Amino acid sequence: MKKSTGVQVGDHQLKGEIAALIRKMIAANGLSQTAAGKRIGVKQQEISLILRGQLDGFSVERLLSYARAFGADVEIKLKPRRDSEAGQMTLRIG
Repeated sequence: MKKSTGVQVGDHQLKGEIAALIRKMIAANGLSQTAAGKRIGVKQQEISLILRGQLDGFSVERLLSYARAFGADVEIKLKPRRDSEAGQMTLRIG
């Protein structure tokens, strides 16, 4: 089993981490950009944008749905903080 690593992230970095996972999953499945797009119902151009890290037009939710379509399990956990500081966002991949 691969050990998961927790990383505190902001939205932009979170999108990049999800895109990196999508990139790995596409490669692991030996899919072309066209085949990957067909698999999740988008055009090849959208896959190209993701693979090149051009993520401004993508929400975190949308990227997570693509990751799920390629076989990733997504778990979201919310918990209250013990202090009054703003909450943190952590991404665990593995």
